[in-house]
Amino acid sequence: YSSEEIYHLIDSYSGQYGVDSNVVRYIAICESGFNPLSVNGKYAGLFQFDALTWRTNRQGMHLDPSPALRLDALEAIRTAVYIVSIRGGGAWPNCYPK
Repeated sequence: YSSEEIYHLIDSYSGQYGVDSNVVRYIAICESGFNPLSVNGKYAGLFQFDALTWRTNRQGMHLDPSPALRLDALEAIRTAVYIVSIRGGGAWPNCYPK
């Protein structure tokens, strides 16, 4: 996905979940530099999910919980926006705008 496509996906999912898209973009930039293929130890993707957090939230969303999907920008955005909608920035305490 291009940066432009990622921006549009964030806008789309943020609208569906009633979340500020600028917050979601901020988290992605802080966590991965807006790189959907970013891997840092056990963390991966735009939002640097670990496998357990990914599986838990994806199961709650009734979506495929495969940790490999953390590297799919669309799936990562969908999941991150869902988490922000129910928990705010709790999953990203160091990357949530103040």
